[in-house]
Amino acid sequence: MNASGKKFSIIIPSYLSHYPRCASYREKKFIRAVDSCVNQTYRNFEVIIIADGCKKTMEIYERFYRQFEFIECHLLPKQISFSGALRNHGIENATGELITYLDTDDKLGKNHLQIIADNIGEHEWVWYDDYLLNMRYLQKVNPSELKYGKCGTSNITHKRDMPVRWCKTGYSFDDWGFVQELMKHSNYAKISTPEYIVCHQPERIDV
Repeated sequence: MNASGKKFSIIIPSYLSHYPRCASYREKKFIRAVDSCVNQTYRNFEVIIIADGCKKTMEIYERFYRQFEFIECHLLPKQISFSGALRNHGIENATGELITYLDTDDKLGKNHLQIIADNIGEHEWVWYDDYLLNMRYLQKVNPSELKYGKCGTSNITHKRDMPVRWCKTGYSFDDWGFVQELMKHSNYAKISTPEYIVCHQPERIDV
C-alpha cells in the first residue's frame, strides 16, 4: 500500500444475525461495506473488523478478506446489543493516526478517505455531512449538526490518541454522548462532505 499521508483505521463492528429493526440481507451488505473500503482511492489505511460473537462475520472474513494484509478481524465474546466495547477494542488495536467508522449496512464512496485527508489538517477531530441512499439508488446530502440526533458515527473522524471512548452500554443510544466528549477538545472543524453513504435507517431506508 502507498504509505504517503496520514494513516486511517476504519473500524467496523459486525453482528450479522437478526435483531429488531435490522437491515435486510445483512451478510451481503457486510461484504458491500468492506468492499467499499478496499476500493478507496486513498491507500494508507487499515480495516479493523470486530465480530460481536458472530461466527458468520469470521467465516466471511476468512473466505474473502484474509488475503488482504490491511484487513484484520477480531472475534470478541457476544456483547450487549450495540455495545461500544467493540469500537473501543478497535481503537485500542488501531495503528492508524486517524480513526473513522463504518456500519456493516452502510458503505463508503471511493473518495471518502481522500476527502478527509485533504481537509483534516492539524485538527484533533472533524465532523461532516453524510449522504442518504434512497430506494432508487440516488444519493442526497444529509446535513449534520452538532446536536442530539444530528451527529453520529457516520459524521466523525478523530485522532487515535484522543482520550475518548464509547459507552459500553450501547452506542446506538450514545452517539451524541461520544460527540460531546469530542467537543470538550476545541481543535475541531466541519469539513467538506466526504462520502459516507447511509443505506439503512430503521423503518425509513433499507437499500
